[in-house]
Amino acid sequence: MRAAVADGALRYREYAINPQYFAPKGFTYRQLLDPIISGLRAAEADLGVGFRLIIGINRRDSAADAVELVRTMIANPYPEVAALGQDDLTPELTEDPGRFADAYALAHRAGFKTTAHAGERPVDGAGNVRVAMDVLNVDRIDHGYMIVEDAELTARARDNQIPFACTPVSTTICSGWPLDPSHRIARMVREGLNVSFSTDDAVFFRTSLAREFQEAPPALGLGLDEARAIALAGVTGAFCDDDTKAALRARFLGEITALDAALRG
Repeated sequence: MRAAVADGALRYREYAINPQYFAPKGFTYRQLLDPIISGLRAAEADLGVGFRLIIGINRRDSAADAVELVRTMIANPYPEVAALGQDDLTPELTEDPGRFADAYALAHRAGFKTTAHAGERPVDGAGNVRVAMDVLNVDRIDHGYMIVEDAELTARARDNQIPFACTPVSTTICSGWPLDPSHRIARMVREGLNVSFSTDDAVFFRTSLAREFQEAPPALGLGLDEARAIALAGVTGAFCDDDTKAALRARFLGEITALDAALRG
């Protein structure tokens, strides 16, 4: 995290945690989260980097297991646990986000925010983004690149300004897409979608937030105005409270203004 603060001006980060991965190794929900949250609280005090956690459904497990996971979240509240998500693939190697509709309905009733990995690869299609929006009623879409293949859905996402957390570098690995102006993320930005940049698994993909912002905008044919909007969209789509968002937005705007002045000078 120190490197991310020094190299990428990191101010806030959301971590996706998958308790179902660790249950077979004997870790309970609290045994997993207690040390993670303790460490992140210490880092926040030391480095000033705020955080929230997203509890991820492992799609290799059943829909019933997902519901039980949400029940565990409800029974073991942490202020830092803000949202429910889903990632990995089903045993059939599909996304199938609607499979977990009952878990999402329960999470909404309990007051959690929600997101889902959907429409990430060409084989997944825009239909999975539609399910995430219309069946799961998510607050944010993680990835969602295939939405641009559906004009009606793209228009609706633009009109409603649904946040999309996009990870440019990972697409070059997961889907083999070169970072160029024809990339689906570039198309999403040109369509006026509410796009922010994230890293996905930064260690696995050997990336950082600094790399995403340094390499992706020029390669995608995006200018400074688009880069500013992408940075601020990260605040809009975050799962922190409104006061934290306001403080982050004010800080970002101040730093953007200072950077603009330096570039003009």
